[in-house]
Amino acid sequence: MPTLLLSRRFGLTRVIVSGGIVASLASVLFVWPGAGWWIVLARGGFGFSGTMVWQSVFAWAITNTGLGRRARTIGILTGASTAGMLVGPQLGALAAHVGIWLCAVPPVLLLLVATRFGLAPRYEMLERPEMSRVRAVVGSRDALGGMSLTSVGALVGLGTVVAIPLTLGDRGVGAFGIGAVLTCAYAVLVFGNPLAGRSADRGRTRSLVVGDFAVLALVFVGLEATSGTVAAVALSFGAVCLVSLPGLAGNVLLSRAVSAAGLD
Repeated sequence: MPTLLLSRRFGLTRVIVSGGIVASLASVLFVWPGAGWWIVLARGGFGFSGTMVWQSVFAWAITNTGLGRRARTIGILTGASTAGMLVGPQLGALAAHVGIWLCAVPPVLLLLVATRFGLAPRYEMLERPEMSRVRAVVGSRDALGGMSLTSVGALVGLGTVVAIPLTLGDRGVGAFGIGAVLTCAYAVLVFGNPLAGRSADRGRTRSLVVGDFAVLALVFVGLEATSGTVAAVALSFGAVCLVSLPGLAGNVLLSRAVSAAGLD
């Protein structure tokens, strides 16, 4: 919602470029010598700027994609986000040996990419719709379904990521094993999300969602019923691979609601 309000007030281009600038300034604070209040401020700046840029570029990319390929685009963007989750911890580990200045490289690259949108032709950027039209879209069936799926998907995903390490730990799996399960699952999602988006483009969104929740329920029942380590690892891997699909389907429904209202 803050990104929506900011983009309507100042325009999408300014929001994206401002997000890149805030991220760069936050990186300066983050690598500043010593430890103090500025570290907390830097983390807040990273979160705020990342949200602004991600939501804005996400909307821009979907809007500039043909109707028959939007779900695939959502899958690719979601997969790219998952790839960042894989690279981030490795970059932090490398910075511990090379120097904390390495953590400033991604925000600087983000600023360079954001500058591209500042130089983009006006026709490439989104218009500012009236708030009455936005409210009408929010009340549509697709939009309500999309927001519900996105919210439920976020809750299920957070609960799964928290519960899986605890469950595996109770089965005797160490920190390395838990990290390996999560890393392998995220690697699968990098390629699995675009494939799920392609299926949604072919009109299989409902089947994907129903099948995902059904299999996920069976996985959790299996985790509760089994006591073996190998079975727990396999089921945990499957659970993490399944948790991103509701959010992807929710974004697909939201995209359809916006398209139906002619806001794109």
